Amino acid sequence: MRVFIADDELLVRASLKSMLEEFETPVEIIGEATNGEEMIEGVKKWLPDVVFADIKMPKLTGLEAINKGKAISEHTIWIILTGFSEFTYAQEAVKLGVSNYLLKPVSPEELKKTIDQLAIEQNKQLKMLNKEFENNIISLFYGLTTIHDLDHELLLNENNSLVYMGAIFYLDSHLHEAEKADLLRKFVLQTQTRLHRYSTFATRMAIFPLPSGEVTLIGYGKDGEVGRKAINDLFSSVKKSLIDFSNENLMITMLLSKEITHIGHLQENINDLERYAPLRTVLGTGRAINEKELNKAEGMLDLSEKLITLAESFAGTRFLEYLKVLDKLKDTKRNLDPYFMDNVNQFLSISIGSQLSKNDSFEEWLKQLHTYGEQLLSILPKRENFPHDIISHATSYIDEHFMEDIGIGQIADELLVTPNYLSALFKKKTGITFMKYLTNLRMLKAKELLMNPQIQVKEVAEKVGYYSTRYFSKLFTETFGCYPSEYRNLILNQSSSINKNKKNHP
Repeated sequence: MRVFIADDELLVRASLKSMLEEFETPVEIIGEATNGEEMIEGVKKWLPDVVFADIKMPKLTGLEAINKGKAISEHTIWIILTGFSEFTYAQEAVKLGVSNYLLKPVSPEELKKTIDQLAIEQNKQLKMLNKEFENNIISLFYGLTTIHDLDHELLLNENNSLVYMGAIFYLDSHLHEAEKADLLRKFVLQTQTRLHRYSTFATRMAIFPLPSGEVTLIGYGKDGEVGRKAINDLFSSVKKSLIDFSNENLMITMLLSKEITHIGHLQENINDLERYAPLRTVLGTGRAINEKELNKAEGMLDLSEKLITLAESFAGTRFLEYLKVLDKLKDTKRNLDPYFMDNVNQFLSISIGSQLSKNDSFEEWLKQLHTYGEQLLSILPKRENFPHDIISHATSYIDEHFMEDIGIGQIADELLVTPNYLSALFKKKTGITFMKYLTNLRMLKAKELLMNPQIQVKEVAEKVGYYSTRYFSKLFTETFGCYPSEYRNLILNQSSSINKNKKNHP
């Protein structure tokens, strides 16, 4: 809880600061003021969570300063400190929306009770704001709504006071899918704890799986440097946490976007990160890679994509595909820089369990991969029914929950696999992406509902899982070539004609 103290008496400020720092509730004293004008400047600079303000101060009284401060920082909680107990002061404080009215000298017990209560209220409000932000972002990335339907607060960016950042996490490992899913779940839970730790009223944060199955972290900071610093601190903290989860069996790599000032551009940037994701094979896994590094290594994207396919074919025990990729690798650039070669060997060690040396020639390297794959794939247990069962369960889950706000992450959790694995397997087995399957099912259900003239188009959209009627209509038109209202009129006219014919020809 970020606290600002405004009082013209040094001893009062020192006493209050000392008591606050002794409490178990996490409190950070971000600034002090000796008069009302300094208090206003402090509120502008810091956007504090809580301000303790003395009523009687030079230049501006505490009540006058609070009245001005409310227009600057809408989420700040105001607490009056005073030696005056007159009813008129308390009455004016209530009108201003002051949270509490403490008489000097404040006792530690009374102050602690106030702070504890404020912490509870603040945590509830921050969780609610972050959840609202997460719902908006998920709906946007999953195509359930459009930018035009978002809260204006997510789009408003006067004087570049709003900054977005995003990251995608890639898990590489040769462990069994259930083990990978468990470790990914622990990583997400730890990251969610960090979100709570860095949450302020100047930030919004969300972590969720993209339609492709990869976990993404999205955050935005508003109000200039205050929000920007909080978001940067969060992403820096998550970068360091990668080390906690990386070992000889598993690596989590973080692809980091640049600072962006518009949410639409953020979506484009996240798409670019997904496209460049294979480059982690040559740039190094288990660390944060920024957009600048990815752009520099773009020339090695073809090699990187082949390495990713090699690892995926190995994991899926598709030996013929594995051999074909090895054959294609012969045509790639042979003289890789030793640094990149080390990273490639590390990736293959993590993803398929191989032990390669950077001192080997390219031909020796390929030969070892061939021999290694042949030996290991021949002794791996056959799991022919495993993928089939997963997709069968996945489609059943979608069929039952299509009307809800579902994503591939929820289904992956149900099936004890990673979202990325489920996404790739789903497309391989069904021929279409998870999102396309879900959209097709929703559109077919929408056609059924539109046959009922009593249900409005807006209700139909909501019943098949869309918040935005505009976006639902767009998808419906793309699928069937006409607007939902046009389809309904067509069906009703056909029904009317049939009934009319029946009356004329009994």
